[in-house]
Amino acid sequence: AGVRAQSFCIVHPDSEFEDPKFSFGDTHVSLELPSGDAHGGSQSVESTPASSSWQRPKSTTAFDRVFAPKTSQEKIFQVIAKTPVLDALDNFMSATFIAVGASGGGKTFAVTGGAKRFADRGLIPRSISALFEALCSRSDRDDLEVAVSFYELYKDGIVDLLSDKRRRVALHAGEAGPAFSGLSRQ
Repeated sequence: AGVRAQSFCIVHPDSEFEDPKFSFGDTHVSLELPSGDAHGGSQSVESTPASSSWQRPKSTTAFDRVFAPKTSQEKIFQVIAKTPVLDALDNFMSATFIAVGASGGGKTFAVTGGAKRFADRGLIPRSISALFEALCSRSDRDDLEVAVSFYELYKDGIVDLLSDKRRRVALHAGEAGPAFSGLSRQ
């Protein structure tokens, strides 16, 4: 039995909150569609009368959780990553987090964090800290070995985030499925 993938949205602090074209709640984000836009997929479209004219339709996308701007990195880690990371240790499985969005949307900040304040650490440094804190409390800790890899899909390539120069790595068919050639494990 597989684990259900979850989706989360972190609303960028520089979003225009006074703009009626954009709104969000605890589990959804709504955007007004430009005139003439085609719409499909799993999103819902709502049109409502406003006085004597119609408003543009809104596209509403559902998420497991939407984080408001200025939500702390700690809160985001606690909700999104802490349980999967600790479950990975307990069950000897992998945990995967994928950040998707437009350039400048905050993906790098969410995943790696800011460089100026310790409180701004992202999912990667917090996951490593949680992993080693949990590992240190185990009686079998001396029998376990931990290795991590971090990579980014960027412009149709795979970039090794642990290499000194962020070098690209190749993807090939391995015995157990897709595999990376030369991806750093530390």
